[in-house]
Amino acid sequence: MKEQELGCKLKYGVSNPKPLPSQDRLKKVLNYDPITGNLTWKHHANRVDLIGSGCGTKRSDGYYSCHIDGDKFAVHRVIYKLMTNEEPQLVDHINGNPSDNRWCNLRSVTSQENNKNTKLLKNNKTGIAGVFYHEKQHRYHANVRINGKSLHLGSYADIEKAKFARSIADKVLGFSKRHGKAA
Repeated sequence: MKEQELGCKLKYGVSNPKPLPSQDRLKKVLNYDPITGNLTWKHHANRVDLIGSGCGTKRSDGYYSCHIDGDKFAVHRVIYKLMTNEEPQLVDHINGNPSDNRWCNLRSVTSQENNKNTKLLKNNKTGIAGVFYHEKQHRYHANVRINGKSLHLGSYADIEKAKFARSIADKVLGFSKRHGKAA
């Protein structure tokens, strides 16, 4: 449904991304090299000086964003639409590098799949994804979140046993090898 039909401005974000321009429009204004991951301007309505230059600005989090026809988009989503004509909900950088937009490094994923490929959270105190120390019990607890629910894997006196329990769950549930690793 369009904003005009709703009578209000829609809020866009990760879970509700702004619709991308058509593939035809993207092909008209952009060139993409799938080997290098470089996205460049082929045509720009207002700025002839941009033709041939890189499309996008690197953000502080390492991702690139660009403006097309006055709207801001994540470059990796633009590339995915340009290559497949599909509107991706989420695009994952397989190697974890948000600046690496080579075609072999991009894939469309669900939120759940993307969560299986995330780095270690900054607030993690044990250095192991899914393992925390319970102060009152003086034990390490191993957990995994799957299908929106937390699954308790056990309580251990030894951090290595909790780490092992979580590593088995990661393998069984299909988590990537880089899941939970420091950035």
